[in-house]
Amino acid sequence: MRMLSKAKYLLLSRYGSTEMRTKCFDSKYRECEWSFSQRDEELLSVLSRMGRRKRALMLGCGQAAIASDLVPAVFDSLTGVDLSVAAVESARQQHPKTGITFEVGNMESWPGEGSYDAIIFSESIYYTPFWKRKQMLRHWKEKLSSDGVFVVTISQPQRYRGILTMIRQGFEVSQDFQSERGQRWFIIFR
Repeated sequence: MRMLSKAKYLLLSRYGSTEMRTKCFDSKYRECEWSFSQRDEELLSVLSRMGRRKRALMLGCGQAAIASDLVPAVFDSLTGVDLSVAAVESARQQHPKTGITFEVGNMESWPGEGSYDAIIFSESIYYTPFWKRKQMLRHWKEKLSSDGVFVVTISQPQRYRGILTMIRQGFEVSQDFQSERGQRWFIIFR
């Protein structure tokens, strides 16, 4: 994977087969190009303001740096799902707490069990091919509890404005705002 140009990597990581995308993500984690180990204070703050909830699902979780801050303070349990075996192995080592589990899986097709009070896509939704995003969100909407919500963060809202537009037009948006630092966009919906 090291020999891929940035353009080829971007194409393969977003539009390649599940196997190819897994290899791309694993290479980033194993080569320490992706080491998202810092707490995400903005996301933690947004999730905390939503009030105490039971179950959360983090899709495209990577190493899930904030998982230990969320359980049990905000959620009773958190399940993280990522294509990258390397990311999930790292997340499991970093967050051995009861109530936190990590699974290797594809956010587009991972089955999930029961309902969730929050389904979180923190900088991950754009790794699903654009033609599958709405269908994927509709699938996951079936897994939301009666007062459950999606929480999506996008660090480059201009670049990914199509995702924001799709959400605004196809779902019931409750919050839609730029972060205090102005770097990211948060959209909360069902």
